[in-house]
Amino acid sequence: MPIEAMVSDLGQVLLPFDTRRVWERLLAACSVSEEEMRREHNEAFRALRFDIGGCSGEAFHARLVERCGLRLSYEQFCTAWSDMFWEDRDVIRLIHQAPVRWRILLSNTNCIHWDFIRERYGHVLTPFDRCLVSHQCGLRKPDPAIFRRVIAETGLPPNRHLFIDDMEENVLAARAVGMDAIAHTGSEALARALAERGLSPPLR
Repeated sequence: MPIEAMVSDLGQVLLPFDTRRVWERLLAACSVSEEEMRREHNEAFRALRFDIGGCSGEAFHARLVERCGLRLSYEQFCTAWSDMFWEDRDVIRLIHQAPVRWRILLSNTNCIHWDFIRERYGHVLTPFDRCLVSHQCGLRKPDPAIFRRVIAETGLPPNRHLFIDDMEENVLAARAVGMDAIAHTGSEALARALAERGLSPPLR
């Protein structure tokens, strides 16, 4: 069956990122050790269910101010915590120009990162027909429900969808609901995988 819907992850696919930049900035603005800062940050992220919309960005920031002595305003924190992405233009071209009916973004993304990405990388998002992000859906990959949400959006059979993600557990979850799926490792491998499925972009 031909692929009619391309479903792409965002981070480490379209937009690679390096979290070392974030940790360096936060550590410089905190009154605790790096180990404690990382522990408190990760605990806050989980406890507040931040990536599925469990709290506001302001509440997440306030928790770090309280627990880590963070000396950044909310606006400063949003920039320091988000400015870690760059574009993989080869991957972007492959996904933007593939001959499909639907292009859907499916990302585990919190509200702070999402606002930053929409402002700085809006051109990367524009070609997508739908952007389904975890903090708005209340669901995150690899929950099968978020893949079923994609299928409901398109109205297509599961096997007409191709999902691209860098996390193996998410790829396996997509396959479990009947989608075709690719574990992303780079633009060259992606180009080969798309060509095998007849999804190569038109020649420039």
